[in-house]
Amino acid sequence: MEIKETFSPIINGSSIEKIKNSDIYKRWKNKVLSNFDVKSITIHNVFMFGSRVGFVIVEADAYLKSTNKKVPGIAFLRGDCVSIMPVIKCNGETYTVLVTEARVPVGEANKTALPAGMTDGCSFISTALKELEEEIGPDFNVNENDMVFMGNYSVSSGGCDEHMAFYYFEKEVSKEVLEEINGRNSGEKGTCEHIITSVIKLDDIDKVDGIDMRSMFSYFLWKNRKTN
Repeated sequence: MEIKETFSPIINGSSIEKIKNSDIYKRWKNKVLSNFDVKSITIHNVFMFGSRVGFVIVEADAYLKSTNKKVPGIAFLRGDCVSIMPVIKCNGETYTVLVTEARVPVGEANKTALPAGMTDGCSFISTALKELEEEIGPDFNVNENDMVFMGNYSVSSGGCDEHMAFYYFEKEVSKEVLEEINGRNSGEKGTCEHIITSVIKLDDIDKVDGIDMRSMFSYFLWKNRKTN
């Protein structure tokens, strides 16, 4: 069944086909059409990351199949991401590494959290390894076999399509390695990403001022695995 798709006049012609063929839009559209009666879809705006579709704002005229009642249909599409928690052993203590960077969406110039990143169509595991090297560095020499998957969860289902995969890895390092990482300036080259790393005791993560939800949830998932 063909559904009417209307694109806002502010979206140029070259972007329309890119949106239609993008993974984030196709996945969302397929799920919505599978689970609701949809009369039409409006694409209100798109934010391109260079030549690639980054964020899309959409609205479905959607109804419950069971009752034919209309449901809220606006969604912010950004795709999936990963969160990685380093679990670092050193001299009998357990540490983790946090990253601090500007986060305009929450209006904070210095937001501290565990390393994370968008998948941009890549696999969760390859994204996790890439983000670790970009945000912390190569010091831990982490590979795919080191990464432990803790689950994949919807982040904000009331407004966004994003799912987040949670990983951790364990490594034992020297005090010198942690000192080298602590306070490092990092971030993906050629972007506006400016990151400062910090090393803390893992069990102190809940004491970090303004720590975000996903970092606390990572800690909870890891702690739960260790105690059960």
